[in-house]
Amino acid sequence: MIDVDELSLMKEYGDAMNLIRIRHYCFFSKDGYTAELKENATKNIRLITLEEMYQQQGL
Repeated sequence: MIDVDELSLMKEYGDAMNLIRIRHYCFFSKDGYTAELKENATKNIRLITLEEMYQQQGL
């Protein structure tokens, strides 16, 4: 499962670049996300499941 540690790491990488003011993060997971990460999800932090990807493809 993906948790807030991965989100923190991605934010840290983004801060290092410091060129983009508005950032969007997309996480893809087969196994899902922790409750804590789900609580942090916003319109700029998208949590995508394998099931959602298949639904989008109509499979």
